[in-house]
Amino acid sequence: MSLKHGLLGFLNYKPATGYDIAKTFSGSAALFWHAKPSQIYRELDALEQKGWLTSEHVIQTDKPNKRIYTITEQGKAELKVWLSLPFPMDFVQAKDTFLMRLFFSGETDKENTLELIRSYQERCKANLAQIQEAKSRLANYGSEHRHRTLYWELAALHGEVCCKAAIQWTEDSINMVENNKS
Repeated sequence: MSLKHGLLGFLNYKPATGYDIAKTFSGSAALFWHAKPSQIYRELDALEQKGWLTSEHVIQTDKPNKRIYTITEQGKAELKVWLSLPFPMDFVQAKDTFLMRLFFSGETDKENTLELIRSYQERCKANLAQIQEAKSRLANYGSEHRHRTLYWELAALHGEVCCKAAIQWTEDSINMVENNKS
């Protein structure tokens, strides 16, 4: 995924401000794609330059002014093209600092390695909690959005299964390291 296509996807649902998009992003897509609000705003400007979205400045007297973004027909067409592209074969993460450190943990003591694995386990548990929270929010969208929420649920399920597998792996790894006599 590219950030631009994710933003087009959100705007395809309804027009929104950059703030609303960033908030929605952090509560859903951030489970598998990280983007800072500053990145989102830069990308929204770039998408408008390409003609894939438009924006309208709304003057408000009781609140700060806001800018509402709307996807254009050209943006919808780009999103459809992106969604129909063949899936790249390099989908497995090629760089993983944690695994590189674990790979060379034979060069350090057992306690350092256990701390590394336990730290990873805690992150996995925190991610799992975020995913489960996101899944509960999805249930609030109701049946009128069922054609969309099914796919949101599938993405959340993927994350949940991966986190649970990683947590199980950490438990097995901790036992292996603790029981290693060398």
